[in-house]
Amino acid sequence: MKSITKKKSSEDFKTLDELAEEQGIPPVQDLDKIFALWPEEADPDELLEFILTDRAERRRLIKESE
Repeated sequence: MKSITKKKSSEDFKTLDELAEEQGIPPVQDLDKIFALWPEEADPDELLEFILTDRAERRRLIKESE
C-alpha cells in the first residue's frame, strides 16, 4: 500500500546551521572539547559502519515496500 503523504523536498528541511541557531548552539571553537566527550573505548570506524549499514537496510526496506 502506497503512502498518500506528500514527500518532502530538500527545501522543506532546515540546515544544520539554521537548527543550531534556533537552539542557541554556538559554533565549536575547540575540537579538543568535542573529543573529550567521545568515550575512549568507542571506535569511530565501528560507529560509521553501523550508520552506513543501518541506512542501507532502511533504504532497502523502503524500496521493498513501494
